Amino acid sequence: MFDVKKVSIELAGKTLTLETGRIARQADAAVLATYGETVVLCAVTAAKSVKEGQDFFPLTVHYQEKYSAAGRIPGGFFKRERGATEKETLVSRLIDRPLRPLFPEGFYNEINVIAQVLSFDGESEPDMVAMIAASAALVVAATYDAVMMVESEAKELSEEIMLGAVLFAHDASKKIVDAIISLAEKAAKDPWDMAKSDDLGDLKVKLKKLIGKDIAAAYKLTDKSARSNALNEARAKAKAQLAADGLDAQTVMAGIKLTKKLEAEIVRGAILKDGKRIDGRTTTQIRPIEAMVGFLPRTHGSALFTRGETQSICTTTLGTKDAEQMIDGLTGLHYENFMLHYNFPPYSVGEVGRFGAPGRREVGHGKLAWRALHPVLPSKDEFPYTIRVLSDITESNGSSSMATVCGGSLSMMDAGVPLKRPVSGIAMGLILEGKDFAVLSDILGDEDHLGDMD
Repeated sequence: MFDVKKVSIELAGKTLTLETGRIARQADAAVLATYGETVVLCAVTAAKSVKEGQDFFPLTVHYQEKYSAAGRIPGGFFKRERGATEKETLVSRLIDRPLRPLFPEGFYNEINVIAQVLSFDGESEPDMVAMIAASAALVVAATYDAVMMVESEAKELSEEIMLGAVLFAHDASKKIVDAIISLAEKAAKDPWDMAKSDDLGDLKVKLKKLIGKDIAAAYKLTDKSARSNALNEARAKAKAQLAADGLDAQTVMAGIKLTKKLEAEIVRGAILKDGKRIDGRTTTQIRPIEAMVGFLPRTHGSALFTRGETQSICTTTLGTKDAEQMIDGLTGLHYENFMLHYNFPPYSVGEVGRFGAPGRREVGHGKLAWRALHPVLPSKDEFPYTIRVLSDITESNGSSSMATVCGGSLSMMDAGVPLKRPVSGIAMGLILEGKDFAVLSDILGDEDHLGDMD
């Protein structure tokens, strides 16, 4: 009945086993990953065709912890798993971000990855097991010489120690890559046939002649709104011309994608060759900063932090122990006396859009700032208060999570929280073409989109 394929390796004193062929056989792929007595099932399904006009890769990752995995019944009124918790949201992002860039360019079929924790032994963290299971189910592997993503929290460690930790983790990951490849050799299905597009070289040349100068001029505008308007005019001009030439809808869409590639080439070329960025800065310059505290009259602490066209209003509220956040998870109930909540309303980028409960991006960015500020907080004995920092992004052009770090640090000091020392942060960007590279300090939103890493 079952055609089971399995591989096992020893990892840090425990056995990691990857199995496929027994469970969820109607999914396009499913892997049961076991490490110690922690078990995660990851099932993947993929759309067989691409929606007409779609020009992005719709990868969706859902990580879910089952309370039964730890022999627990959910707390609260509803005795069942409901919407994603903050941890589940963060782990979903943690799985998504390193996997996404490993898919081939031009792959736009919708992919749905669902990782469910079925057993938890209290020792082996299920988030890493879920990431391994997802990678194995997709038969996607990181290279031996590249780390796809680093996310951590540390108490002011030296660069040498942090780099050593990353290299140690990378060495361990190579063993897992070997196991995934071994499973793939036994059980992988035939690779998908990528849609063969016609040679678009002539179309690219045509677009460059048509709007190349317009795009170059647009990226010399330092004001974000003016630049965005100029780029939209160039794109509309290209779309109208392609349609006027009698090209079909799919070719017009391909032309729009090529327009984006043309933008990337122009921006990246200027940075690598001339060291000139979109807003005229060098690679090491940071945008003008203005910060003020005591911005709001009735809050316990407040700050308005502005860096270029990125701005955050941060407030700090203090409470008693009764105000601590109760967190219920596989490991049981625990209480957190430091909360940081990040909000990103659509008006911050001049757009009309969804406004309401925080999405994955807002939860993730808030956690980045939380990790930066948490290590410098006083102990409970020194400062026995519950602390809530709220960051409302009112303008955004890159690095808003780091504006939250700066503003959050200021607002807590304004509220009288005895931080060990203030914390600041900027977003760094990487542009890489062959052996040529540039590291950018305090990246803009467009540099984030057109670069390789932030």
